[in-house]
Amino acid sequence: MESDDDYSTSTRGTEVPNIPIERAFEDGEDLGVSASRSAVNYTTGGRVQKVQAYLPKNLQDLSQMKNHVTNQLKGCAIDENLSLRVIKRVLLLQESHLQQCAKKKRDHKGNIIRHQKPAIAKQVCATFGIGNSQYSKIVTSYFTRNPRERVVYSTAGCGLKPGNATAKERRIPLTVEYRLLTQAFIRQKRANRERVTARQLVDFLVEKGLLHIERDDNGAFEKKGIETACRAARRFVDALGFVRGGRSGNLVQKKSVLLQKEHYLRAFIANREASAEDRLREVYLGESYIHEHYHRNDDSLWDPNDDQDIQYSKAPAKGKRYFFAAAIQGPDPRVVQHDGLAKERKAGLVPNTLWVFRPQNRGANTGDYHKVFDGENFVNWWKTQLLPNLHQPSLIMMDNASYHKVKSAAPKLGKMKKQEIKEWLQGKGVPLQDNMTALALRECARKYIKESIPMDCVKAAEEMGHKVLFTPPYHSDLHPIELVWALVKGNVGRQYNKNTTMKLVYERLIAEFHKLEQDGHQLIEKMVDKCANLTKTMYEEILEADNDEDCVSTDEEDEEEGIPNNAEVVEEVQDDEEAVQGCRTEQV
Repeated sequence: MESDDDYSTSTRGTEVPNIPIERAFEDGEDLGVSASRSAVNYTTGGRVQKVQAYLPKNLQDLSQMKNHVTNQLKGCAIDENLSLRVIKRVLLLQESHLQQCAKKKRDHKGNIIRHQKPAIAKQVCATFGIGNSQYSKIVTSYFTRNPRERVVYSTAGCGLKPGNATAKERRIPLTVEYRLLTQAFIRQKRANRERVTARQLVDFLVEKGLLHIERDDNGAFEKKGIETACRAARRFVDALGFVRGGRSGNLVQKKSVLLQKEHYLRAFIANREASAEDRLREVYLGESYIHEHYHRNDDSLWDPNDDQDIQYSKAPAKGKRYFFAAAIQGPDPRVVQHDGLAKERKAGLVPNTLWVFRPQNRGANTGDYHKVFDGENFVNWWKTQLLPNLHQPSLIMMDNASYHKVKSAAPKLGKMKKQEIKEWLQGKGVPLQDNMTALALRECARKYIKESIPMDCVKAAEEMGHKVLFTPPYHSDLHPIELVWALVKGNVGRQYNKNTTMKLVYERLIAEFHKLEQDGHQLIEKMVDKCANLTKTMYEEILEADNDEDCVSTDEEDEEEGIPNNAEVVEEVQDDEEAVQGCRTEQV
């Protein structure tokens, strides 16, 4: 009698993958088949040898075997043997489910545990390598109300070849362009609290000219065409990982963040719309890091069927870091752009502002990289490297990192006693009430420091005719310096190999910044314009939603200490590299 695992399939005249049996099944997983029942007997030289089956233990061999079996199943006819095995497997799964339901197990509260019905169709299709349509024909032909009408489905001998013999292209391709457009469309709809379905996505793609559907004489979509398009749209969003239903934990921006965002947008747009004589030159600065083993091999090619492609060791840890800071600037708004413009008038890296260093303490190589920057070193770089290289009034923009907002003239309130705080406030002429507690005095001192003592970098910049503008939290996409970091770090990471050292990382980093300073004028200008256009779009959206009271949170004012800086939001630069690629495309 045959076992259930014995498939009676005829050879189809295709070549079996050429895998050495010694390598493919060496140290493999035993299938657990007893030698007396399923061992294959081979007669060689008068001796009978029994060979058992083993599963492959490496992905290369498994992938090759899987592809071979898949090619064998394409267009293969369904005979009665396969149909009966499918029907038997369905009955066994249903029997197991009914047995569990008959036991009527109860939970700790005494309620009967209801067993979820198994996904029979999904399991059977995966086991036998058949499609949903084939499975449906098999079960509907056999499982009928009248036992006399039961038929074992078969396509053998009738010339029918089920399934797709060749792979078909997606009607809506899974590309970055389609993903970003779909994401922006859904985000806009959700912002307006509108319902979004696959049909709305289809209409959007048709409007953009990315999807074509035949129309009837009245101009309406044909029924079959719109149905297939909607199915394609559902498969597309499912492949992207989108989900349906209400979203819990929606992010609602706090009132203080919205106010900072509006202040930044209004100040930026006001400077852009000013006359050429009054307009300040835009300057952007930021900080980042790169570790010793940073690489960009995620898109590297490899062959899963190449058994010689073996890596004998684990990928190295991130290792030590180099930290760096720099500033870029837009073109001079006071001159007309042309090809013969002097280099200092073009957009690009601000000369002599590159600051690269490597801390000695081991703790700096792990965790948040902002901890290696402190206010004293940043203000020193600000005064000695940035401001001396700005030769005209500029609008300097940076994020809300704590070391950007150092106030050296302010006392350390945490180390002062109550009487010392009181005397300091009296010396500043701040009116105080009698019998004020230490908590009230500290709050009064914090208010005075915030309103009356300027930040060191702001004070130094204003003395030289510049202005400082802080980008709002959670909006690092408004900062073109992030695109510069993506470009520089990406180029350094693509040169990585196993012989890379910290010295080579430093040399490659300096070389990339030097190349950017010499030839990156047009590219940086594209990055600045890209973020400026996004800023303008956000400003227009704020003006349109000005009358919508739901866009402003009614919660209490959040504390300033709880607002994260923009740089903490952006750790990975893969998405930024896609934006950099877009800038390059526009430049070409």
